[in-house]
Amino acid sequence: MVILHDYALLMIEHIGFRRYVASIQPCFNTVSINTVKSDIIRIYNDEKVKCYQVLDKLKYRVAITTDMWTSSNTKKGYMAVTTYFVDDSWTLRSCILRFVYVPALHVADHASMHSLPIPQVPQMGTSFQQRREDIPVWAFPQKPHFLEKSH
Repeated sequence: MVILHDYALLMIEHIGFRRYVASIQPCFNTVSINTVKSDIIRIYNDEKVKCYQVLDKLKYRVAITTDMWTSSNTKKGYMAVTTYFVDDSWTLRSCILRFVYVPALHVADHASMHSLPIPQVPQMGTSFQQRREDIPVWAFPQKPHFLEKSH
């Protein structure tokens, strides 16, 4: 539920949530935030491996976007690098390639990604796993870029 609806991890400690869970199943013991964190990281890593396997076999273009935000309670900045693609059944799919802490807050004074030098995009003939490691996380401004995989 936390992943599905992007809820804050602290939600599992809220008294309202605990009462709700107890009303549905009184025998259920709620888990700690650390357990939820480790479950989320495990699920993310499993899904990331699946995504890279799909992207390695993909014959078409992908769009890569970045999204930055600031955590409301810790005031830390984060960036997600996401790829969007159409699979063989013509279904639009997406997956997060990287999720990283960004030292500066995501505010206008600090978020000028357009002033960063953009490195050369690596050759597309190698596997996706090798290519993604060659691209720094800050390499893409906040607009889509298209990469074409050549065979």
